Amino acid sequence: MKKLYTFLLMIAFCVGLSAQSKALYISESFDEADFPEGWEILSWSTSNWSLANSNQAGGEPYEISMMWVPALTGTTGRLGSPVIDLSNHNGTLILEFQYLVQNMGECLLGVATTSNNGNTWNIVYEKDSPQYPSPIEYASIEINSPDVGSENFRFCFFFHSDETGMTAKRWAIDNVILYSLVDYDAQLLSIDGIAEAVQQGWNEVAFTFANKGRETITSIEASYQFDGMSLITETFNSLSIAQNEIYSLTFSEKTSLTLNEDYTLTVKIDKINGQDDQEPANNSLNMNLHAYTALGEKRLLIDHFTSSTCSPCPSANQAMSEFLDIYSEQTVISKYQMNWPGIGDPYYNADGGLRKVFYEVESVPKIFFNGNILNTFNFESFFKFYFAKQIPILEIRGAFNIDDTNVNIDFNIVAYEDLENLAVYVSVNEKHTTGNVGNNGETDFYHVMMKMLPDGNGTSTSFEQFDPQNFTFQYDLSNTFVEEYDDLEVVVFVQDPVSKTIYNGNYLLEKEQLDNIPPKNLQLDEFLGITCFASWEAPFKSGLTGYNVYINDELVASDITETSYTFQTNFNELYIVKVSAVYDNGIESVRIADYIYTSGQGINRYNSNVRIYPNPADDYVIINSDKNINRVEIYNNLGQLIDEVKLNNVSNAKIITGKYSNGIYILKISFEDNSTSSQKIVIK
Repeated sequence: MKKLYTFLLMIAFCVGLSAQSKALYISESFDEADFPEGWEILSWSTSNWSLANSNQAGGEPYEISMMWVPALTGTTGRLGSPVIDLSNHNGTLILEFQYLVQNMGECLLGVATTSNNGNTWNIVYEKDSPQYPSPIEYASIEINSPDVGSENFRFCFFFHSDETGMTAKRWAIDNVILYSLVDYDAQLLSIDGIAEAVQQGWNEVAFTFANKGRETITSIEASYQFDGMSLITETFNSLSIAQNEIYSLTFSEKTSLTLNEDYTLTVKIDKINGQDDQEPANNSLNMNLHAYTALGEKRLLIDHFTSSTCSPCPSANQAMSEFLDIYSEQTVISKYQMNWPGIGDPYYNADGGLRKVFYEVESVPKIFFNGNILNTFNFESFFKFYFAKQIPILEIRGAFNIDDTNVNIDFNIVAYEDLENLAVYVSVNEKHTTGNVGNNGETDFYHVMMKMLPDGNGTSTSFEQFDPQNFTFQYDLSNTFVEEYDDLEVVVFVQDPVSKTIYNGNYLLEKEQLDNIPPKNLQLDEFLGITCFASWEAPFKSGLTGYNVYINDELVASDITETSYTFQTNFNELYIVKVSAVYDNGIESVRIADYIYTSGQGINRYNSNVRIYPNPADDYVIINSDKNINRVEIYNNLGQLIDEVKLNNVSNAKIITGKYSNGIYILKISFEDNSTSSQKIVIK
């Protein structure tokens, strides 16, 4: 089965013809080394068209591959589909496929149909070859050619050139589907808004779909369900989605997920414009995911192996520069110069050699996103895929400075789960070099690794949940290839040396002072399920100016000087609290974390009708209840009892509030049957 991408890739049908509401004539994902029955090379040699063990077009191997040849002027290469009997078919056909083109000249690519065994061909789709490298693209073609309705219908993928010489380098094609057009058909493309690794607590679910029917979609009824939990159904109205348009929607109701639980999420499209979808086979998707305690801010790690003696490396480096211009805030990168294929790259070093062995790199350019090798320079699509899969259950923050030729590095890592047998890697890179000149014409190089500390094998370690670790390194760079000492950057990342999984990475800040020690011993305590008290210990470090407090990843207090923070909560909800230290050099430390489910500490909450007004209050509040009240306790926002009013079992009570300072207070109301109700008021 092909991998699912969140951009415009199709989903292969997974049931037989007998289950289809519309006619499905071809559904082919080319998962074997040989062409399926009926597929036939109609022109040029068999070496031009093949099934390649690659995923250039975006799926898993195998895929159709048309490799370049020194073509003769006016020649056309064709790969034909099986012959299909359409004698009982009337109306429009839809042909869908995904593809990628790499070219080195002018050529024409397209799809044509025939009904007389190729004596004549009717072109139904054509495209000029894009400039190298191209992105993965998605084609959805309406076929209304004269051949439709014939018992000998056939289509072909063709390549045509009017030039003599080397023209097309590669045309990769995958996931080919041919079917009839119906009125109501919404194809679910992806589950969005939630990742395979999520944070415990409330999570949002979204989805992307395509209109594959004739009728404009004005409403969609969709549902989602986590296994073992309630089905959530919602109707989305006021839509206007034409045929082949792509659209995304978000469910308004979120679902709370429990810590350290595995879930299967199912999203389904149920109805279109109030009608049953006529193609139910493409209406449902599943996602397996896991809920974690907390997640850090993540960056995707790029390992880029290159060389100044490699002829395709400049193109890869240029494509990488263009990609980083867009995604610099979500990525970190180190480039390892290799000493082949030519006489040797002058900036090769032993640490790059260790990383080469680690990844089993045998040629360049080779690029890895989060430890996964890429097969094309289509970096954006791979970024979206691997960034979504990354699990940032640790956070990295710190600083470095340069003293003459010495680099001084100090950083901290905090893990939000227990993690064992990992390695911490430190890469000192030069942002831009010009002296590393080989024989491929490239003169400017970026993010070039100069030294890894302690070396390319990293530092083996394990992490305990919420327990920050400090790392320091010093190294004299005078024996490296550094050109300018004020042009350095330091990348830190944590990787599993066996699975090659990346847990997170980050750039360190360049600062004169390296202070960045986090606070410690964060504790959370609740009061009546309405107020939470967070407290922590100060780090013993100079230059501290205050603390930042985050609740459910929202910054709620900035650079406060106290070592505690109080906030209002709701009953039976999850709150994840993170606290960082802020220093006068502009560094924010890693964020220590803890979480709490507010439970009310066993308070017997009275959920009947209790009305308090006015709220906010000035001089007094009135409490109205359908039960008799015998006592009201008033607590401030620190949870301290400041007053108590005894009553004679009355259903209406007036509480004087003018004597209290402005702020938030909690009224604990006790009734004659010993039940209680805790209510929040504001005094202004």
